[in-house]
Amino acid sequence: MSIQPFLSTAEMPPPPAPPTLTRRPIDDSPPPRPEPSEPHGALHLVLAYLPLPDLIAFHRVCTQFRDAVAGDPLLWRDVSVEPPLSGRLTDEALLEITSRADGRLRSLALVGCPRVSDAGILRVARLNRGISKGQCDDEQLLWMALVGQIGWVAGPEMQGMGVTGRKDIDFYDLCVPGCTYLTANGIVRVVKELTERNNNLKHLKVHGISNMTKGHLEVLKSRITPNLPQEHDQSTPFTYAYWRSLPSNSDGIHPIDIDICPKCRNTGLVFECTRESCQSMRGRWTECKACYFCIARCEDCGGCIDFDEPGEETACSHLLCLDCWLRLPKCNLCNRPYCERHEHFHGSDGFICEQCLFG
Repeated sequence: MSIQPFLSTAEMPPPPAPPTLTRRPIDDSPPPRPEPSEPHGALHLVLAYLPLPDLIAFHRVCTQFRDAVAGDPLLWRDVSVEPPLSGRLTDEALLEITSRADGRLRSLALVGCPRVSDAGILRVARLNRGISKGQCDDEQLLWMALVGQIGWVAGPEMQGMGVTGRKDIDFYDLCVPGCTYLTANGIVRVVKELTERNNNLKHLKVHGISNMTKGHLEVLKSRITPNLPQEHDQSTPFTYAYWRSLPSNSDGIHPIDIDICPKCRNTGLVFECTRESCQSMRGRWTECKACYFCIARCEDCGGCIDFDEPGEETACSHLLCLDCWLRLPKCNLCNRPYCERHEHFHGSDGFICEQCLFG
């Protein structure tokens, strides 16, 4: 039976009305900018601990930070330039950065700066000679340091010395390794300029300077030796592992980092052996003391590698002694280890070296 007769047209709901579209104007204006607010006061306490790239970045954040960074010479007492900025540093840029210390430069680290010249370092040394003897206030810097590639490293903290009122200037360190544009004659002029102005030179770090002769080394040692304190400790041997563990802008406890190699008679980094067998044998200790070019060194322990003992090659192309080679985990394919400097490349349960992985 059909239900059509029971439906009345009056009872049927009306059809829905078509939707109406409203055109709204397009607002191309940017969103409202928030109201500028002052940076937190605790951020100003961080400025003294920032490295140079971060300090320059803070200088560009806002007007308040710009004024705080540019107007405080104490923030520029310790300048450390490291890669990748070191390749772009020139004499003019170095002078502009160090001049912000207002003549009170305490630490200058220039790590691998090939564009810094002798004239640039000498100009910085003349403008930052420190305060004359007997004219240092507590508010002024007591320590100077010039570092190349490198670093002038400051002496002990003033609080540890119990400084009150006026005090004579203490020791400072000159470290300029890796600045290939510097010359041996230029380093000698800088050292003479600093030591003749009532300053005390304690450490020198000048490896990587070309044409350094025995005469240059004797002049540098003559300027640094009379200033050494009586408690200066030289008991720690200058080994390859010890030198490699030092930061690039650190000087360690040795007065100078270069010496005359007993084998080739050239100036450079001269390392002592760390092997117990060599130290126990009389006369063997002196035979193992030489530069890296005369005696190969284990990349991990720093011990000597004899000519009759071919060094075991690593996956990172470094040499290891047999003891260190057996101790380190090996590649699952070529059975070569990474040295400890590159041990982050592998896991504890084995690994595949990059050469095997990428062919």
